[in-house]
Amino acid sequence: MIVRPRLGLAVSGSGPEPSFAAMALLAGLTRQDFKTQYFRCRACPTGAEVISQLTGLPVRHLDSWLMPPEVSRRSFAKGTCYADLAIVEGTVSTPRPWISHNDLTRPGALGPIAEALDLPKVAVVPCSSFDSLHLPCLPKGTEAILIDRLERPEDFRAIADFIRMSVRKPVLGAVAAVPELRAKLDREPRDRVLSPEDIQALGRAILPTLDVTTLQNLADSRKFPECGCESPCDPPRNRFRVAFARDEIFGGYFPDTLETLESFGAELLPFSPLRGELPEDVELVMIGCGHPERALPELARNHCLMMGLISHVFSRRKRIYAEGGGAVYLGQSIIVDGEVHPGVGILPFSAELLPNPRLPYPVERSLLHDTWLAPRGTKVRGYHCARWALTPKRPAESLGDDFGPLNADRDVWSHQLAVGSLIHLHLASLPKVVEAFAGPRQAFLPSH
Repeated sequence: MIVRPRLGLAVSGSGPEPSFAAMALLAGLTRQDFKTQYFRCRACPTGAEVISQLTGLPVRHLDSWLMPPEVSRRSFAKGTCYADLAIVEGTVSTPRPWISHNDLTRPGALGPIAEALDLPKVAVVPCSSFDSLHLPCLPKGTEAILIDRLERPEDFRAIADFIRMSVRKPVLGAVAAVPELRAKLDREPRDRVLSPEDIQALGRAILPTLDVTTLQNLADSRKFPECGCESPCDPPRNRFRVAFARDEIFGGYFPDTLETLESFGAELLPFSPLRGELPEDVELVMIGCGHPERALPELARNHCLMMGLISHVFSRRKRIYAEGGGAVYLGQSIIVDGEVHPGVGILPFSAELLPNPRLPYPVERSLLHDTWLAPRGTKVRGYHCARWALTPKRPAESLGDDFGPLNADRDVWSHQLAVGSLIHLHLASLPKVVEAFAGPRQAFLPSH
């Protein structure tokens, strides 16, 4: 029987993600020698590096809007291969497929993910003291409770006993109020670096009351649903070389994306657009999202890399895939505050940084032309990088007429075997697209 210890943490949708309660729980579990894998309920391009600082493992993503249940199960199985326990955090509010961009830093909907993974649900219930105890309506299927914002530790036993008698649910522990620490962390984005003192304080906020035995028994209580795939720990086969950009400017990849490529046989080779050169003999170059506007003179001075990327596409007839800031970097020019800077010159547009950019938001696009990425008519879903405006501009170097936008909204572009997109794709959700990434190695041109 495959168990895969796991819990769904049901939180309010009003606070930032991860919640303070989740961070305290992760810090406490790490102190208890648990190797815990944290999942968001949305494949969100915004960062949550605090998770890796608390657990030693990168944040992973599940998304009911992007992933059908069987894909969620496969992604979860791969992501928990080497973990002792998985925590999936989400809100109990009604799921909305077309979420507002203002909600992007909030938790995603737990309900569909909990159903797909058969998660035991733990409700996070605020309760400052026994005198103010008032249990809200618990989410359907709640199997345990975690008290939050407890002001007086001496009240914990009375509150836990009352909850056990009134709703017949176990209490896993309580997260202390610690208002100064909460206020400090709420002022900072979730991709900030936590101090060792903050991490220690998070653990202390829950450890005195954390019932590890009850938590472990609940996490182990479910057989994991069949996911219809081979063992997620199987070694990759049919190796092919992929160079991916990673430095201070570029590196916006879902960890699931890189690992999905590895599962298809990719040998991943990092390089730096700021100061490096392109690795030799690679089949595919990937440039994830980033902030080229922060280092435009330095990027422009790396002539060797720029020429290497141009040669990779036009001379060697190899593929490039770039997203967000990575796609902008491949354009003809980059405009910031009215000043024009050179791009690599492969993709046929000029990119201008918007003065008041939105956060990424979900979109569905239909491709109008055949490419190596996918055939015409393919629908892809992802999160749109809304920081840039793209204006068509004929590329300086063109072989034939194979260049232009690939969709009506003009946020996916191509030139020969280079594809650039303002849409962040979650490859674990797009197995057919991943097959294209790992597909035929011989040179070929898309037909428009």
